[in-house]
Amino acid sequence: MQQNVPEGVWLKNLKYDGKTLVLNGLSNSNDAKGLSAERNLLTFERNLRETPSYLEIVPEYSKLTEVNGNELKEFKITITLASE
Repeated sequence: MQQNVPEGVWLKNLKYDGKTLVLNGLSNSNDAKGLSAERNLLTFERNLRETPSYLEIVPEYSKLTEVNGNELKEFKITITLASE
């Protein structure tokens, strides 16, 4: 999954129950590439959708939050894994 995570996106928590992954994380702007925190999160979701072993990608929520004076996008994504 590491290659799917763009610069400026951090995973805080990952839960796996054998059928689904639940990801909680934060997205920051990437000023070097001119990307907002929202665009970084959308890039991450697009990368996940391009992974053949993931059947369904459901963005549960995303909201603005402040961490150490920085405005970040907090998110939760649920992924259903494809059967083998």
